[in-house]
Amino acid sequence: MILAVDIGNTSICLGLFEKSKLVCKAKLASDRIKTADEYAVLIAGIFSMKKIGFSEVEGAMLLSVVPPLTHTIVSALGEFGVKPLIVGSGIRTGLNIRVETPNLLGADIVADTVGAMMLVKPPFAVIDLGTATTITAVNSRGELFGCAIAPGVKLSLDALSSRCALLSDVQLSKPEKLLGANTADSMNSGSIYGSAMMLDGFIDSIRSEYSLEGLSVVATGGLSELIIPLCKNRIRQEPELTLRGLCRLWEINSKPRRQ
Repeated sequence: MILAVDIGNTSICLGLFEKSKLVCKAKLASDRIKTADEYAVLIAGIFSMKKIGFSEVEGAMLLSVVPPLTHTIVSALGEFGVKPLIVGSGIRTGLNIRVETPNLLGADIVADTVGAMMLVKPPFAVIDLGTATTITAVNSRGELFGCAIAPGVKLSLDALSSRCALLSDVQLSKPEKLLGANTADSMNSGSIYGSAMMLDGFIDSIRSEYSLEGLSVVATGGLSELIIPLCKNRIRQEPELTLRGLCRLWEINSKPRRQ
């Protein structure tokens, strides 16, 4: 089995793959205060609950957008003899990256794009609706040529609540209608519909500005189920896109080592 680890700002996703098929998925909270021992206990509990032994883990691929947690999780996995490869400099991706500083491209963007390459042909765009919202574009030649990064939906809503005394916290849900009749519904609608309209605007502009008529769009992230159905563009939802991209990255980087 291959273990994929996605360390995000809000959560840490674990995925176990057997012959490229996702057989187990779990999620932990991203907590910079927790020690490696504490995470080791949590991970051991998950494996025990799923009745999976660490001896079954052939290799692991890890991405992190939270540097303080990278060493913590690597140390936690080391307790079980698992030494993951880390997405970063020196890792082969199979991508033709054409941005100004390829080495600074986010590891999550790399994994998402690698995952999308397995599903659709260029040109395509990849949307990740996480703590931040990212929109990455690959042109007809298969070149990753640019990305847009915006505050995530929940992050924007939290900022709105914290900076406006009369606007309280709101639990995001599917809006019943475009315009709310009370404060909570109005904030919820503005966040969900506003994000959907922003995505449609970006997709239409990418398609026209860069002459990408056959542009496919793939989306992932925790809030994609709420937002993507409200978009006018046809968008393919892939909840495990990042984990699948990590599994593919392990395959790309492990073959020479086996030989």
